[in-house]
Amino acid sequence: DFDTPGRTMLGSDQKQWFKNAVTSSSARWKIWGSQVMVMALDLPLGKHANPDQWDGYGAERSEILNHFRDRKVDNFAVLSGDIHTFFAGNLSTNGQITGNPVGVEFGGGSMTSLGIPEAVDFSPEALASLIPANDPHIEFADFSHRGYGVATVKYDEMSCKLRGVKTTLEPESSPVTLAEFRVP
Repeated sequence: DFDTPGRTMLGSDQKQWFKNAVTSSSARWKIWGSQVMVMALDLPLGKHANPDQWDGYGAERSEILNHFRDRKVDNFAVLSGDIHTFFAGNLSTNGQITGNPVGVEFGGGSMTSLGIPEAVDFSPEALASLIPANDPHIEFADFSHRGYGVATVKYDEMSCKLRGVKTTLEPESSPVTLAEFRVP
C-alpha cells in the first residue's frame, strides 16, 4: 500500500506549508533537508526496499514533487540522511527514473551509526547488486564507508563532496573524497 493516497508523512498542515514555502521562495536554490531519502530505493522486481523513507508514502511524494514541477521550481535539491549510507542521484516526481525530473538528491553517510549492511545483515557487495534496479536515477551509492557530505552552494552551482573514512575506530583516520558532484 506504499502508493495509497492518504498515507502521509507530513500531515496536511505541514505539507501545505512546505509546498507554499518552496514555491513562493525567491531564493536561487531551493534545498530540502529531508530526514529520510526521497529517491526510490528499489529491489530488482520494482518493489521498494525501504517503506520507512518516502517510498512508503509514494502518493504524497508524487503530490509534492509534481506541485514543484508544475510551478517550475528550479534549482531544487534534497539533502537527506537517516539511511546512514551514501547516495547521489536524480530526483523525479515518483522517485524513480520513470518520473519527470524535478531536482537532485544527496544522501550523506554517518560517522557513528551503523549503515544498511549492518541493519539488514548483508555485505556491502550484496547490497551493491541493488543499484542496477535503481539505474540511472541513483548515480552513486557507497555501502562500505562511514562519513559525511559537504554541500557548497554558490549562485551559479551547487557541489557536493561525499567524504568517508576507512575506520571510525582510529582517531587518526583521515577522510577521503568518495565522490564529488556538481549541479549547474
